[in-house]
Amino acid sequence: MKKYFLSFFTISILGIVYSLFTNDGTAYSSSGGAPGSGSCATSSCHSGTLQTSDNFEIDVLNEDGELVTSYVAGATYFIGITWNNNQAEKIGFALSANGGTLLADPADNSYKIVNGYATHTLSGAAANGTEKSWIIEWVAPTSGTINFTAYLNVSNNNNSRTGDIIYQKTASLNPAPTGLSETSSVKSLSVYPNPVGDNLNLSFDLKEKSSVKLSILSLDGKLVKALTEEEMDAGKQNLSFGMDLTKGIYLLHLSANKQVITKRIMVK
Repeated sequence: MKKYFLSFFTISILGIVYSLFTNDGTAYSSSGGAPGSGSCATSSCHSGTLQTSDNFEIDVLNEDGELVTSYVAGATYFIGITWNNNQAEKIGFALSANGGTLLADPADNSYKIVNGYATHTLSGAAANGTEKSWIIEWVAPTSGTINFTAYLNVSNNNNSRTGDIIYQKTASLNPAPTGLSETSSVKSLSVYPNPVGDNLNLSFDLKEKSSVKLSILSLDGKLVKALTEEEMDAGKQNLSFGMDLTKGIYLLHLSANKQVITKRIMVK
């Protein structure tokens, strides 16, 4: 698969030099940014070797927060780029898609769109030893298999080219058959808005009176926030919770009697 973006991620905030360059369509395996974003775009500016890792994830979610493997033409989706490891001082990324449109979010200063690619901003690259994620909006094209390619530069921020690691990850989507969206094993649970802002609203149906437990988990299954645990009557449930979580991708975990439902949510 052709790699579409050139890259840059500075090891230090200090001493960054911006320069003009020509986009030749080559992705350098020792960088981690997008064409037009800075001085490392046309050459290798980090000494890391290209690697893969289970800590590096690309998730494509629909507006209900459900993972998808196909798309509906013209529909809006969210691409989650996540690094599930806290051993980094600075992390940069670049994401390309061979179809559709990646969109900037004026309210999100952690990434930007440059020449059609999504990449980190200087402030969005700060990790400081924490897990890191970005959420990028994408509008699907009319047809064709879509290939997403992402590079991640995990930097030790030591003011030299040594010790950085470059990771690559890909994901693909095909058009949904007959233009319909994917079916989901969970139809009763709805989360809105998604991405979530200050409040998480959700609704679901209970067939009978049930003991319900709701919680927010990290992607590795650790408890992040307990929401509620109570008896609820049969019928439609509408709940709202204040959210004080850092931006990223989480798991909404609902258990009712012996049934367990898990849905990915994005916090912006």
